[in-house]
Amino acid sequence: MGEGWWMPMLAVPGERLLGEQFYRSLIRERGLPRQIMVNATGRRFADEAQPYNEIGKALHRQDGPVYLIFDEAYRARYPMPGVPRDGPVPGWVATGGSLAALAGAIGVPAEALADTVRRWNGACADGADRDFGRGEGAYERFCGDPAIRPNPGLGPIDEAPYYAVEVLAGTIGTKGGPVTDADGAVLDLAGAPVPGLYAAGNAAAFWTADGYPGPGATLAVGMTMGYRAGLHAARTVR
Repeated sequence: MGEGWWMPMLAVPGERLLGEQFYRSLIRERGLPRQIMVNATGRRFADEAQPYNEIGKALHRQDGPVYLIFDEAYRARYPMPGVPRDGPVPGWVATGGSLAALAGAIGVPAEALADTVRRWNGACADGADRDFGRGEGAYERFCGDPAIRPNPGLGPIDEAPYYAVEVLAGTIGTKGGPVTDADGAVLDLAGAPVPGLYAAGNAAAFWTADGYPGPGATLAVGMTMGYRAGLHAARTVR
């Protein structure tokens, strides 16, 4: 019951839905070049381009705020919710003419942030992220910039000014619930099916537990298990 579909999110001030803050999901933004995520120590802590569920779990392990750092070249080329590609940068976006100034704006150690960016830029020059392997998998490469070779997820952070937005640990839904068998029948504590009781999709415990099999998995599982549950009920329930 403690599992969910975790999603890194961004809060754009003023964006509200039904009177509450509306949150933007950060999906492809994390796979593009010229950006990294750092924790309160100013260090990277994960492969930023991983599926959102994996990044969500990594966010849960951090002590303090997390920021996505990007430079002016990123802003001019790629999307960032609430941040225009030209014109003035909104006041809620931390900005610095240097990495040291940016570090001061977000409250992380300046030397650590500079070292992190220097190491990242070196990885980009080498074409390989030896710390976390960003851009090596097919999913990550799909989220990168195909014009960048050899690794579409790598690009230096080297054009001032520099920017930072806080990344929040969010969720887009549950995937905790009763355990079922292959026909969608809910199992009791002894592992036996409860007659006439079924669960499918995100209302049931997900079949890969806390793993993320790929885009559309929830839809595919919901349809498949709902179909199987219907067939089983038609055969057995009277």
